[in-house]
Formats: sequence, C-alpha cells, structure tokens
Amino acid sequence: MRTAGLKAALTALLLFSAAAAAVPGGEQVYRIGTDEDYPPMSFMQDGVARGIDVEILQRAAQLEDFAYELVPLEFDAVIPKLVSGQLDAAMSSLNITPKRAAIMDFSEVYMVSTLSAVVRCSQLDRFKYGADFFGKSAAVKTGTYASEFVEHDSRRLHVSLQYYSSTEECAQAVAQGKADFLIEDYPVAAAMQQSADPPQLCLTSVHLAPISGYGFAVAKGENQELLLKFNRALHTMQQDGSLERIFRRYLKNVPVSGPEEAQP
Repeated sequence: MRTAGLKAALTALLLFSAAAAAVPGGEQVYRIGTDEDYPPMSFMQDGVARGIDVEILQRAAQLEDFAYELVPLEFDAVIPKLVSGQLDAAMSSLNITPKRAAIMDFSEVYMVSTLSAVVRCSQLDRFKYGADFFGKSAAVKTGTYASEFVEHDSRRLHVSLQYYSSTEECAQAVAQGKADFLIEDYPVAAAMQQSADPPQLCLTSVHLAPISGYGFAVAKGENQELLLKFNRALHTMQQDGSLERIFRRYLKNVPVSGPEEAQP
C-alpha cells in the first residue's frame, strides 16, 4: 500500500510536470482536481495520471487551448477543495445531483452511469432482486454518490454501511467476507470484474439507482469561461469520435453512453 509520503511525492511530481508542459507565456493555469484511485476513470500508474477522465480533460485542453495543473486527491477531498476555492475545477466522475448542483456548476454530461452492486461470485445466485439486499452489509466509498444514495435509503433497505477510502478497500472487504456487497458506479464495477482473472467479485443484474450522468464541475458562479470551453470541446469530441475512442480504450466490452444519450 502506498504511504502518505509517496502519495505526496507523486502528486508534487505530477503537478510540476503538468505546469512545465502547459504554461506558455504566463497564461492562466487552472488547478483541476481528480480522484487519484478510481480506475478506469482516473488513477496513478508509475507516477503518471491515466484514465478516462484524465484523457477527456487532456483532449479538451488541446481543443480549447487552456492550461491546467492536474491535482490528484482522495475523492472525499475533491468537492470540499473545489467549493473552498483551492481548486478551479474538478474532473472526477462527479455524478450530477441536485445536492451537488446547489454548490457547483456542471458541464453537460460526458458519460452516463448507474449504481451497481458487486458480490462474491460464489454468492451471485443469492442476489437476483432488490429485496435480496435487505438486511445485508454494504461497503461504500466515503463521500461518493453511492454513499449518498445508500445513506438516504439505508433505513428503508435495512442495510448496514461500512465506509472505506477507496474502491479497492471496498472490494477487499467483500472478497474477505467483511461486507456482503459493495456499491459502485457501473463502469468502475464492470472494469473491476473484467480486470480479475478469474474474477472473484461479480456484478449483479440489479441496478440500485436511476441513470445518472458525470459532469465537469466548477464552484457555483466561478470559472464560467472554463466551463464553456469544456462544453465546446465535449461537442467536438462527440462529433469527431474521440470521446468514444477514449471510452473504448479503457472499457472495451462495457456499454457506455456519451452526451447525446444522457440527461443530467
């Protein structure tokens, strides 16, 4: 497991590299936060940020000619740092919800998702319907849309919640029998299952929440020009096929939708 010191060193190295590469002639450099551990959306690999969110942002910056520093963070720090002014924007698989829209302005949807339940493959036959989750224990990542959704419905579902700081820790809790299932965004859950050989954890057919959409975010009323640039770039990426190519690079066999099918 990475130490806090190593995380800080990698972050500093990434910020330095991004700044050095993206600051021609003293133009504004936007500080944009992302989740440092959320594959395939955003993650660190050999000290370099990779993933769908990362590549969409890179492409948007190329198309609209803006400079930025990518700031990898634990997810539960992204929104607080954005609304407090420590970040200019966030590109972190943020589901657009009324609660979040009250404190942030979002781009158009760049990817749709839903919440999926993941269980041990040996237990898959026991989780076919929503009622099968009643009275069970769920592992959720702190501060996420999944945690907000289940917290809201936990009494109705009679689900006990266990909080972890990463999706990997949630997966370990389920694999070790500490929790009955984990709740995660569908693209991430599907990629988790695909990456294991043989898979120890399996997606259930039960979707726990309505379809939602990911958006690029800025603090309420702030950095509206950047938001406009991202939306313009998003339209271009949709039209030239680069958005779909980024999806397929990381989600080869997972159905995903771009902004034309999605509604916030």
